[in-house]
Amino acid sequence: MKKLIGVLSVLFSLSAYSQIDHIQVLVVLTEPEVRVYMDSLLNLKTNPYYKIKQDVNNTGDLILKSEFALSDESFYNCHSIQCLFTRSGGVEYCTRQLIIGQSQFATSNLNFIKDNFKKMASGKWQMQLNENYKAFATFEVTENNEYKSYLIVYDLIY
Repeated sequence: MKKLIGVLSVLFSLSAYSQIDHIQVLVVLTEPEVRVYMDSLLNLKTNPYYKIKQDVNNTGDLILKSEFALSDESFYNCHSIQCLFTRSGGVEYCTRQLIIGQSQFATSNLNFIKDNFKKMASGKWQMQLNENYKAFATFEVTENNEYKSYLIVYDLIY
C-alpha cells in the first residue's frame, strides 16, 4: 500500500509540473460541462485565487471566465479562457470561446486547430462537430509595448 501511495504521489507531482497539451474546444457544451472542465484546469495548480468568474454581457447572456497567473502561463498555454453562452430550451450552451495568452505560448493550441480543423483562409478554420453543428476558429496576434498576445476564438455555427 505504501508503495502504491508513493508511486501515485510521484506521478501526481510529475503531472502537476508538466504542460497541458491544449485547451479543449468548449463550444456546444452546456454550462455544467464547461464548469467541470474549467474546474479540472483550475485544480491542476494550487492557487487560491484561481476560480471561475461569472458575469453577463450587455444582452444578458452568461459569461464564464477562468484566468491564470502569468507565471503559470507556460503550464496552461494561455492566461484566460472565456465562454459566452446562449440559452435554448432552458439550457445554457457555449456558443463562443476565447483563449488569450502571450504569443510565445500559442503553439500547442494553434497546432491543435491545424491538426483538427479544415483551413478556410488565413487565420480561419472550420470543424464539423456533429451533423448539426460546426465550430469556426480564428487566430490573431496583437502587439503592444510589453508583449505580443494571441487570441483564439471558437464560434458555434448552427
